[in-house]
Amino acid sequence: DQKGRDFFVRGIPEDVRRSRKIQYSATLLDLMQAYARIRTRDEFRPYAFDRHHVFTMEQALERMRGLIGYAGDWTDLQSYLPDGWGADPARRRSATASTFAASLELAKQGQIEIRQSETFAPIAIRRKTP
Repeated sequence: DQKGRDFFVRGIPEDVRRSRKIQYSATLLDLMQAYARIRTRDEFRPYAFDRHHVFTMEQALERMRGLIGYAGDWTDLQSYLPDGWGADPARRRSATASTFAASLELAKQGQIEIRQSETFAPIAIRRKTP
């Protein structure tokens, strides 16, 4: 009923063609970030450290509390390191750090005194005298 009034018929059917043209655009930074995301996703493993090379502060506190009573005068902090921990550098660093932290805790509690004559000089500790 609208034919001939609102729209008119042509004799040749009209073929509608849809053409899609896809155009990608990416910078070098985009490509590098995408590559990094793919590489890190595949190779990500949580870090697990070897606990055999770690001397905890609790272990150092226990050791120092046992040894501090036997020390006479000022004693070098290195002498409180556990036996066998001085050869390997990683183990020595761990033992030194935890022993130093334990000595600070004992000094805070008032059980020992700490002194160091100059910067980078050896740290000496002794039992606090009343």
